Amino acid sequence: MATHLPLVIVAGAVQQLPAGDSVSGAAASGASSITNTPAGGIAATDVQAAINELDTEKQATLIPGTNIKTVNGTSLLGTGDIALVTQSQYNTDMGDLATALANINGV
Repeated sequence: MATHLPLVIVAGAVQQLPAGDSVSGAAASGASSITNTPAGGIAATDVQAAINELDTEKQATLIPGTNIKTVNGTSLLGTGDIALVTQSQYNTDMGDLATALANINGV
């Protein structure tokens, strides 16, 4: 089985770590030792804190009827469209209903 050497980033370029060399300093100490320049909505100044901040501030899982609205009992989650009736179609349907009721009642 082939031996794979670790990869490192040097001056923005990915390189293989030469055989016998090891990683030391901030990279070997963990993400909390690597500095992060706060930007956008991330205020953390080290990589581990930035990861923790992202995990804490992520959007909650959406649950229909609990933390996201439904339309007439239909979830807004998923694919496809939720069919809505236009005002014109509503007026036509109400007119048809009124005519049908009038016919039933003999008016």
